[in-house]
Amino acid sequence: MQAENNLTIYMKDLSVLVNQLAISGRHDPLAENRIRETCSFLATIIDNNDAYQEGHAQRKAGYAGALASQLGLNEMQQETVSLAALLHDIGKLGLDADLLLKVGKLSVEELKVIRKHPLLGERILMSLGFSWDLLSAVRSHHECPKGNGYPDGLQSNEIPVEASIIKVIDAFGAMTDNRPYRGALPITKAISELEKGKGIEFDGDITNVFITMLQKRGLDGIDEINKSFPIVPRKKILVVDDDPFICDIIKIRLEQENFEVITASHGSEALRKAYYVLPDMVILDIMLPDMNGYEICKRLSSDPRTSGVPILVLTVRDISEEVIAFENGAVDFINKPFELSSLLAHINAHLKRFDRTRSLNPLTGLPVRTIIDAEIKRRLANREKPFALMCIDVNRLKSFNDFYGFLQGDNVIKLVAQILETSVQTGFIGHNGGDDFVVLLEPKMVDEACQRIISLFDEKIHGLYHHVDEGRGCSLAQDRDKRLNVNAILTLSIGVAVNGEKQVFKRPLDIFDAASEMMEYSKTLQGSAYHVESR
Repeated sequence: MQAENNLTIYMKDLSVLVNQLAISGRHDPLAENRIRETCSFLATIIDNNDAYQEGHAQRKAGYAGALASQLGLNEMQQETVSLAALLHDIGKLGLDADLLLKVGKLSVEELKVIRKHPLLGERILMSLGFSWDLLSAVRSHHECPKGNGYPDGLQSNEIPVEASIIKVIDAFGAMTDNRPYRGALPITKAISELEKGKGIEFDGDITNVFITMLQKRGLDGIDEINKSFPIVPRKKILVVDDDPFICDIIKIRLEQENFEVITASHGSEALRKAYYVLPDMVILDIMLPDMNGYEICKRLSSDPRTSGVPILVLTVRDISEEVIAFENGAVDFINKPFELSSLLAHINAHLKRFDRTRSLNPLTGLPVRTIIDAEIKRRLANREKPFALMCIDVNRLKSFNDFYGFLQGDNVIKLVAQILETSVQTGFIGHNGGDDFVVLLEPKMVDEACQRIISLFDEKIHGLYHHVDEGRGCSLAQDRDKRLNVNAILTLSIGVAVNGEKQVFKRPLDIFDAASEMMEYSKTLQGSAYHVESR
């Protein structure tokens, strides 16, 4: 799954970044910012596993950092609190998702399992190399002043201040988030509940400061705290220019548009940062002290790590040299002096085109998994409108590829995409990769769509076979042991799960699993077939 792949990547990145920073023993704003953002993206995965609203952890991190500042904690402590607030529930990744999402009262045994997550979280973060202060905050964020918390039953001053901050923030966040059994509480009601828990569930002094902070900032503007904790990655722009004034004005303008901007004044520095940061775009001056900008452009565009990164060239040299820039891999050319509004328009246009390319499968032109997941989330959020998810798979495509070759196999995949686009006029069609496709549509359209898809596939697939194989209804091939294998004509299997009629799914993964199970059942049927859950 994509989420699992991202989780592994973020964990590895964090381990490298945290340990590099610890070894260097010095202040490194670039590394610290990457740690913060990687923690934030990891927190989004934790949210998807348990929380009911995107941005759950990021809001808490924003509140926690602001509260730490109000309490007079130093900058290092503020950063520790913010990161701990992002990651305090990471131990829940080791628990059963169904248990985390259970509606209703938990049994004694289930509570015991849930209460293991602070220890699991401490263990995970310890393996990544985080500081003792952060580990203590994560371990103790469910402790209470009266000693009735967990896992260690700490009391009052025994509880680390960072953990006490997270305890207050965690409760406030839970009260002001939507839950399956109730809507979000008004902030005034949440403040009232915090007042009741002072000295019992929450540290009294910390709670008072937090409530005062909320009231001073105003209820309408409270979410302004969260801007430094992105739910999804900000676009990274590497600006390369030896003129600090140019770098500064571009940086200020782009940061106003929520881009992350990294600057470099030399070619060698630009290459180092490009390979380290992997930016979404490079803005490159041609005249640099140590290296020709065209050489940097050529090296970036030819390196597999950065070959897909659009490069926009800035220069005071003659416009006729734009041909050289394009020959070396640039996608655009802007002469100095330039208007910032024009530069921003060029950046947005190229990033939009680049995103569109990355969000579509290059073979079929259909949306890929990230877009599919976003569309499913959007539909799950609308509980008033049921929808069906169809998982579609070509049976025995590997054997077909082995006999006819991958190019002909690609033609099979393109054929399926064309059939889906013909058969599903008002639904959403996505391509997970390989021979796996997804369709979202209204439940009442399922039978007609499935029957038409299967009918068209069974009719048109014969056109991709040699006429001899088509005539006998199979292909014959020898394996390595010279045994004759009979490969039947390709068939299609479709599994369907419906959200909102007989059951409601909480996550994209849940409805995917249900539809996949139906698809596996349809594979046991003869020929191309489909099966709908609960039929």
